[in-house]
Amino acid sequence: MQAIPFSGSSIAIINELEEMLGSYENTTLIEKDGNYMHFEFLTRIGNFIDDVEFLIDDKDKVIHFRSASREGYGDFNKNKRRMKMIVKDWEKRVGN
Repeated sequence: MQAIPFSGSSIAIINELEEMLGSYENTTLIEKDGNYMHFEFLTRIGNFIDDVEFLIDDKDKVIHFRSASREGYGDFNKNKRRMKMIVKDWEKRVGN
């Protein structure tokens, strides 16, 4: 998947992204350091933890991301579906 484009200041984007993801069920902010954020998502089935990381690139005005399962060999495309949902929610929220 492509990085998520944004406009405006990276500080505002970080805060907006944190607020949006904080509203999701079973999601915990683990680390926030400058332009980097790490969230844990607890899956509904099996109670597995997936790691989702974001890096806000202020120079290129994009949000890089990574979503990965901690355990197992396959996730039935859960991480990709989650990131598509996040991108869709982001576009609705900021109007991109």
